[in-house]
Amino acid sequence: MVNLISFPRSGCHWLMRLIELCADRPRISRQGKPIPWYDSEGSPWGVHHHDYEFVNDSGRIKLLEDGLDPKNFHSVIYLYRDPVDTLYSLFEFIDCPKTEENVAKASECYYKHKYKWLNGADNIQNFLTVRYEDLVNNGCATMEVILDFLEEDYSRVVTEDAFDRVKNKTTALKRARNFGHLVYERHRADFRENFSKIIMDKKYEAINAKF
Repeated sequence: MVNLISFPRSGCHWLMRLIELCADRPRISRQGKPIPWYDSEGSPWGVHHHDYEFVNDSGRIKLLEDGLDPKNFHSVIYLYRDPVDTLYSLFEFIDCPKTEENVAKASECYYKHKYKWLNGADNIQNFLTVRYEDLVNNGCATMEVILDFLEEDYSRVVTEDAFDRVKNKTTALKRARNFGHLVYERHRADFRENFSKIIMDKKYEAINAKF
């Protein structure tokens, strides 16, 4: 059983859909609806865990931690994404104010999560890291590595079709809410300009810390 581990808003659902399409092994359905990936009975190959979850607690970001221990996992795919894009998406998703205090706390959690799992890789027999940006910019080659890790056959034709199907759905959604998407992109650029230094400072703290 393979476990997909990712910080929230790192592209996990996109990757899971790609795996289903490329491996031609969709989730088991129950009463017409797919069983969530968190339910091992519903997945053809593994389950997904965030380890960390976040909520908006009266205007302050609050961490809910599962407390997973890498030593208890045999096979892991760790998916991660650019921290600024990840955190902006997180704040939008939980509708939490983007204050310096909140961004600093979320940034610290991001790097703790990342280094907890990367440093814990030595205790995991089978471990694969995947960057979201590699899926976006070099999709077929990245999926070939993932499918090999999952011991699934790779077909470039099937993989290209899978990306087209997922991208077409995403493009259609963006067109349907075009104005909202443009505002989202402008606000994300503002977030990067305003908070990149805070986020990078937390990175350096995390590198020097022991988790």
